[in-house]
Amino acid sequence: LSMQPGPVVKMRYNTSRSSTTSTSDKKYWLGYESSIACWGGYGYLSTNDGFMQCIDLNTMQIVWATDIGDDANGSPVLEPDIANRTGYLYAGVSSHYKKDAENNGVVGFFKIDAVTGKILWKHEKAVTSMTSVSGGIQATALLGKGSISDLVIVPFANTYGEVKNGELVAFNKSDGSVRWTFPMDHYSWSSPVGVYD
Repeated sequence: LSMQPGPVVKMRYNTSRSSTTSTSDKKYWLGYESSIACWGGYGYLSTNDGFMQCIDLNTMQIVWATDIGDDANGSPVLEPDIANRTGYLYAGVSSHYKKDAENNGVVGFFKIDAVTGKILWKHEKAVTSMTSVSGGIQATALLGKGSISDLVIVPFANTYGEVKNGELVAFNKSDGSVRWTFPMDHYSWSSPVGVYD
């Protein structure tokens, strides 16, 4: 296997949250903190200002951008669905921009059509943030395999209206309903790992 990378390219974009003309807009910051998910000639990235983007990797043009509401630090997870000629993205956000004066907010975990950018389902959860510890999802979700291939699992930090705790939640991939919840005494920003027998 040999590789010959081409020249370095930069992705530049503007959104409705990009303006710096007023003080209120400056609370959003732009850029990517997640890893890219790739499928064919397309790349999928979640942004710090709350969008999921599909980028044509040959032209570096945005194909679609879906508003997911807040800062997304965990990497999107891609699940191809070849039988139906589509794929799905799973991603969540943390609470930065839309929290109240007491640092309480609501975050979402999403299933998105990878071809169209349409949100197929969303699960919302109330969380609390504190200095240096954001509530919500800071991790990459786990797609189940084998006997749990119908589940996607992700941790939420600072739930129950308190800080320093959390939940590990398993969602049914088909409709976003909660299959089970595991309460944790401490919050987690780490991605879950599947262990199979």
